[in-house]
Amino acid sequence: MVGGMFLIMLVCAVLIVPHVLNILVQTETTIATVQQEIENLKAVEGIVDDLSKVSKDLVDANLPGLVKQTEGLVVQSSDGITSAIGKLDSIDIDSLNEAIVDLKSVVEPMAILMGGRR
Repeated sequence: MVGGMFLIMLVCAVLIVPHVLNILVQTETTIATVQQEIENLKAVEGIVDDLSKVSKDLVDANLPGLVKQTEGLVVQSSDGITSAIGKLDSIDIDSLNEAIVDLKSVVEPMAILMGGRR
């Protein structure tokens, strides 16, 4: 009878122990995976905190107001550029070239008179 019980216990141990060891290995693997996921969640939590701060900063920055001010500066600059182009267009280049030649013809003899070179 003791031998039979021992045989039954031995068979149970041979059949059950490998399954228990397999369960323990799977449990350790699962625990390692859960710990890694917890670390990942902590990292995600930090990212969410940073995004919240950035979002608050963007709200505080009054982007619509900045866009409106920028638009006003663009319009003002455009008006200045248009005015400058109009003034450049109004210059008579031929008359300007003629005035330069006339000035040269007046200044050149004076330069020679004062001892300058030609």
